[in-house]
Amino acid sequence: MYTDILIESQTHDEWLQYSNSLWDGRRIDVVKKIINLFTDPEEIVLDPFMGTGYTLVAANTLDRMAIGFEINKKYITTADERLKIYKDSYQIIKDSCININKYLYEESVDLCVTSPPCWNILSHRHIAYKKHKETSSVQRNIGNTNSYSLYLNNLTRAFSGVYEVLKANKMCIVIASDRRKRNRFYPLHIDLTNIMTDIGFTLEDLIIWDRRKEHSILKAVDNSCIYKSNIVHEYICIFRKITKESRIL
Repeated sequence: MYTDILIESQTHDEWLQYSNSLWDGRRIDVVKKIINLFTDPEEIVLDPFMGTGYTLVAANTLDRMAIGFEINKKYITTADERLKIYKDSYQIIKDSCININKYLYEESVDLCVTSPPCWNILSHRHIAYKKHKETSSVQRNIGNTNSYSLYLNNLTRAFSGVYEVLKANKMCIVIASDRRKRNRFYPLHIDLTNIMTDIGFTLEDLIIWDRRKEHSILKAVDNSCIYKSNIVHEYICIFRKITKESRIL
């Protein structure tokens, strides 16, 4: 568990709220809560799949330094516009996070907060993604494949780099949603946990992010008589970087 982290900086009521295993709220508010829990002011927060910059905005509003990786020029422009008031407290690296070791030193980051690109996003028709007709080059490389195993291999490459730049015993928070494609269910949060464990992380905790308010219009998944649920939640997977020495012990 992570009750030893920053408990002194939270009020009793805040800590009780944070300790619930079921969260709701907007993405930026959820990310702020995570950053508040696991970092101090002026520490460095990384988002290897930056998109339009939610993590960087949340970090800067809390007086943290922030680094994001992105290639899509429109996303970068949007993020820069959101972040321009913070001047020198953020850095956007216009490259794939696969190349993270070219830009960041080993054990230089205090926290990673991210959401991995959706698998096969261009053909994914979930209502929450109807507006997302474009996806970054990073996402296309990692998520735009029909092969789920290749997608997981790409995530392994990405988070292996994150492991190297994250400080020992620091947290990597991955917000992920399971997927259903045709008649098959893909438990991404379970597969992701296996990937992260193999890299050298340990799963510290799991929080459910309730997003029902964002899914006001629900429909039957298909016309069959077999029960299939609408996925209206995401998993906040809390991983800690374990050093090689600790793993040996």
